Amino acid sequence: MKLILACLIALAAQLPSAAQIPEIQKTGGLLNCSFWNARPSEPERINFVIGFIEMQKIFEAVQQAESTVPDATYGEISKGVTAICAQPENAHIWFCVAMMAFGEQIRGASPAEVEALLEPYRRKISDERFGKVDVAPQRD
Repeated sequence: MKLILACLIALAAQLPSAAQIPEIQKTGGLLNCSFWNARPSEPERINFVIGFIEMQKIFEAVQQAESTVPDATYGEISKGVTAICAQPENAHIWFCVAMMAFGEQIRGASPAEVEALLEPYRRKISDERFGKVDVAPQRD
């Protein structure tokens, strides 16, 4: 659940900073239709919709996986996720999956265990790109 929160925070980072969003554009701390109506262009609205839908997909997939935010500093997390994302075979995995894999590394998982965690997500992304949609990978 903590990883989901981290993913949502990452999405929020793509939006204007919270200090820049007027309170009238939030209800209960969440963006409302006033926020939507203040978007000046269709491309900006489309980008927001894409981000929102992608976060929903990630939320659903991550719900099926055991996930926590790594117990590390922001700098350590940044470096660890960068190392995972720098591998060409990981270019299309979700950021949240890279974060989850780094968390497993921090908790002492072997390189083989981390590879076993990443492989189903690599395969799922590859299958989706070629039209063979599968359900999100399951963890035992």
